[in-house]
Amino acid sequence: MKTWTRFLPKLGEKYRERNERGCMGVDLDKLTVAFGAPYHPTMNRQVTIEEHEMPPDLARMFAQARRNLLWFSENAERIGVYQNCRGRYVAAVGGELLVADTPEEVRALAQRKHPEEMPHVRYIPREKRYRIYAN
Repeated sequence: MKTWTRFLPKLGEKYRERNERGCMGVDLDKLTVAFGAPYHPTMNRQVTIEEHEMPPDLARMFAQARRNLLWFSENAERIGVYQNCRGRYVAAVGGELLVADTPEEVRALAQRKHPEEMPHVRYIPREKRYRIYAN
């Protein structure tokens, strides 16, 4: 089965050679045997995307979740969430911040205080993590 090397002969030869660090490249024959057969039939099936109206209850829940997320984003620094709630779960719901040790507890607390609202629940990591975003 030399499917890949038939379509990409130069690429196939390149990957069989050793690179500058002495590592062997990918054996495209084995890759074809392992992934070629199940991959192609799946990719050749026709996909139909349909657009429907969102049910009113679901639209209301999405709007509440968005509103609570935005409230959390705007007020987290002012409230001191990242300084005081490390290692715990927080829920923003109805303009309030609720804190608990487990996600089940914070969801139950949010459900008791605001049964009609969809809370935004988030875990605040114990340590501050630095993230690097690059293009």
